[in-house]
Amino acid sequence: KQWYQRRVRGHTLLNSHLDTEREIQQAVSDARQGNLNGIDHVQSQLKIAKDAIAELTEELNGIIEHDAVLNPQREKISFTHEDIVSDLNFLLNDKAKVQIELNDTWEEVRSCKKNTIFSPANILLARSHFLPRVI
Repeated sequence: KQWYQRRVRGHTLLNSHLDTEREIQQAVSDARQGNLNGIDHVQSQLKIAKDAIAELTEELNGIIEHDAVLNPQREKISFTHEDIVSDLNFLLNDKAKVQIELNDTWEEVRSCKKNTIFSPANILLARSHFLPRVI
């Protein structure tokens, strides 16, 4: 057996051919164990991800079912809303027409008041014209 000494990164190693072979086997074994640990970690992370996906898929299916129930109601409400807005627009249009007529009538009344002279003779004339005659 030949022994030799060398320094590797601050460590003093005494090596022989068998020691080198054992070191290689130990390194391979350590690498394998590290790989197995890494695989276990990745598999546990994968299981967590699969569980989250399954949970989210179940939640999504619930939302889709709920949406299927609510969509017809939403459409019905939308049509009802459109009908109400249409009715309100119609009523506002009628109100605007009535308001315009009322404004025109008010202007006529003001014009008549302005043009009417209230003298005793005109008052007697108006009374005799509009009041029934007593016999």
